[in-house]
This record gives sequence, structure tokens and C-alpha cells, in this order.
Amino acid sequence: MKKVCLIVIDGWGINRKKVKYDAIRAACCTNMKRLSTIYPSFLLKAHGKDVGLPKNMMGNSEVGHLTIGSGRIINQDIVRINKSIKTHEIKQKLSPIIEDTNTLHLIGLLSDGGVHSHISHLKSILKCLKNSNRKVYIHMIADGRDTSPTSFLKYYDDIKHFIKKIKTGSLVSVIGRSYAMDRDGDYSKTDIAVENMVSGANVSKSFKYEIKKMYAKGITDEHLLPVFVEEDGRIKPEDSIFFFNFRPDRMRQIVSRFISRQNKVYTMTHYFDSIATVIFDIEYQKKTLAEVISDKNLNQTHISESEKYAHVTYFFNGKREEPFPKENRIHIKSPPGPFDKCPSMSLNQVTESLINEIKNGTDFVMANFAPPDMVGHTGSYEATIEAVKATDEAIGHVYNLCRKKGYVLVITADHGNAEIMKDENDEIVKKHTKNKVPFIICQGEGTGKYKDLGHSLVDVSPTILNIMNLDVPKEMTGRNVLNDYENNKK
Repeated sequence: MKKVCLIVIDGWGINRKKVKYDAIRAACCTNMKRLSTIYPSFLLKAHGKDVGLPKNMMGNSEVGHLTIGSGRIINQDIVRINKSIKTHEIKQKLSPIIEDTNTLHLIGLLSDGGVHSHISHLKSILKCLKNSNRKVYIHMIADGRDTSPTSFLKYYDDIKHFIKKIKTGSLVSVIGRSYAMDRDGDYSKTDIAVENMVSGANVSKSFKYEIKKMYAKGITDEHLLPVFVEEDGRIKPEDSIFFFNFRPDRMRQIVSRFISRQNKVYTMTHYFDSIATVIFDIEYQKKTLAEVISDKNLNQTHISESEKYAHVTYFFNGKREEPFPKENRIHIKSPPGPFDKCPSMSLNQVTESLINEIKNGTDFVMANFAPPDMVGHTGSYEATIEAVKATDEAIGHVYNLCRKKGYVLVITADHGNAEIMKDENDEIVKKHTKNKVPFIICQGEGTGKYKDLGHSLVDVSPTILNIMNLDVPKEMTGRNVLNDYENNKK
């Protein structure tokens, strides 16, 4: 059996076009260039239907790690919800909320980014509540990360017009996602969001007036300060709350603050084990890469800093919270943001932990390298170049040790980001891309350059299991990329 080290670089796409603001190309990545030349290297699809998302939708970290770890296409939560809306099943799904007679507060990201939520879902919820004869208040979270940095007012106008049309719902508050959707354990940010929704201390007359003032000060949607406009919209303990984001990791902190104080809490999907009523329950994936390795009584370690910890554990393991037998997890705290001020983040500590696991002979070790994505989301081109350089340097250190210790180093990414930092109009781009991602297998004869044989992220786990001489379970529908490459040469 061969031991494998898997590095998932977050936000590292391959842009085949030469563009002005490609931080990966600008960083002159010596190690990634060399490894992609001397070893088998491929391009993988990481967006849209190939990873269980709607057609042409950009990939994200949750979907990327879930697909890599499971080795199959999984209909993502957004697809499940969209289907229920199309078939009108959504009303039956929402029946517990519709039948609840308490004042209802809807909380979620107002966005069409499709990574954490979608504005179309909010509209469907409001349609279902149209004849419920109760007060419905909406507490908006501004995006600016999976959407343009100052695009909130577009979504605000859209939902305001929709509410006026169906005569259901009132928009009462807004705050940026960096507060309401923190996942790094900074509850001081979470509490600012909660306090705005519960107390609404400073009541304003106009969302637009307050937001335009913040834009003038350089504050973008992601970091919008709390705004509250309707006194009656404060959340009271006897009220009910429905959190309509479908992605769980960035909702856990804020929901945990409300779960003990509210009469009733509903969540769109399963965020964590709690008393909340879940509308779309979790779909666990069996026979993931981690489970197969565990079933063979092999040891494994998953490593990440805080910002991506859920991805190398919960998502990579098929939405399973608990580690498998002989699975070790290493959690390294991310530095406080903004990450453009510390572009290497906690990469040095992650790399050090990875190196220690290789030295200790762990059978399978995987790590997420977060900087290209997290720094890319800041919109700083210069800082993202530094993040990419640091990542490339870390890969070089890990590769050298893998060669020495007899490991096969496998490198891929979950989605693109850092390779497009500005668009054709020189506007800053903070969101993910739809570019293909690298897949480098550091053993055997090189391909000379990235080969595009039509593979996707589903093919990573089957390829790794073949390298480790382990049987690929029937649940995995992905293919062994190396076999396909050899057959393609014939």
C-alpha cells in the first residue's frame, strides 16, 4: 500500500486566458509549474452540474470538499430546494412554519450568489406565507463576497418590489455577512448582529440613506454596519425564527445564540444537532474516501485552519460530524482578519502539522491550504499574489518530504478564485470563478502540461484509492484519472 498526502488548495483555478489580474500567474509559482510539468497533471471541472450544482453555477468550498471526499455527484442543497420549488413541494416542506401562528422573523443572506442562499428561495418562502395572516419580518444579511462588493441595493430593490407586489413581509434590518455569518469563533461579531435584530437600538429612516453613507466611507456589503428601520420588527422571545440559508457552516454561531432564547427556531437545512426544526434534512454520504480508509484499519489525519475546518471534516466526510475510527483532526486557529493584512494566514502552522504527520508515517494525510481563496475574497490583488506565493512555497516543502518518505503527493483545488481578481472593466472581483482546477499526481511519467480529458472533482477519490491499492466502492461514480490517461495514450 502506498501512503498518500492530499493537498486541497482553496481558490486555485487555472485561467487558460492571459488576463491582467491573474494572481496565480503573477506569483510565478515555481513549484506548481515544475510539478505540473514533470508529473501527470490534469484539469478538473469544479462547477455546475459536474459537482451537483445548477448549470453554470460557480463552485464553492463546501461543494468542492464534499465532491472530492465522496467521489460522486451529489445533488447539492440548492438543487434540492430549487426542485421542490419547481414541483411545488416547497409548501408541504414549509408546513410547520405555515401552521405556526407566532410572529415570524426570516433571517438570511440576500443574494443570488447561490453559495449560502438564493433570493429566489426567500421569494418562494414569502409566497407560501402569503395567506398565513401573521406578521413576517425580514432581517437581511448583505453579501458582497459571492456577489459584487457594493451590489446590495440591487437585491434590496428586488425584494422590496416583490414584497410590495405580494403584500407579505416587512424589511426591518440589515448587517454585513462578516458579522452575521462569522465562522471563526469570533462571537463578538455574532453578538453585534444578534443585538441589531433583538434590540434595534438605533432606528434609521432609510436603508438606502445609511448604506450609501457607508459606501462613501469605503465600507462594502460584506462589512455593512447594522441598520434597523422598523421598531415593531425587533425579535422577541415568543417569536419564531426561520434561518433560510442552506449552507450550514456560517450559520452555526448566530443560530446558537438564538436557539435557547426563542419559542421556535427553524432552519432551511441541518446546521448542527439542536432543537431546531429542519426543513430539508441532511443527506449523509456513505463510503466516502475517509470511511473507506478507516474501514481498512488505516490511520488518517485531516488538517486545516479555522476558516476551512468544516470543509476537511464535515464536508469531506460526507456531512458526518464525528471522525471515523483512526481519524485524527488538527484544527489551527485562523488569524483575525482582514486577511489581506496577513496573506499567509496560518499556512505555516498547517504546513508544519502536515509535515509532522508525514514524518510520523500516517497512512493518509490531507490538508486545506486556505490563503488563495480567503485572501482572494478581500479583493486585494497584491495581497493575493503574496498568498499564492506562500502556498506555492509550502507545497515545495511538503513535496520534498513526501519524496524522502515515500509518499505520493496529490494536489488539487476545490474551485477557482485567485486567478481572476478584476474583470474586463477593472472592477474588483471577490467571488469564485468557473475555471477548471489542477489535479497533480506526483508519481510516474509527466504529461508535460495540464491535460484536459473531461474529468471533474468526482474523480479525485477513486484515483487516490487506486494509488493506495484499495478497492473503489460502488458508491463512488468517479473514475481513475491515471487509467483514463494511459488508455488515452494508446
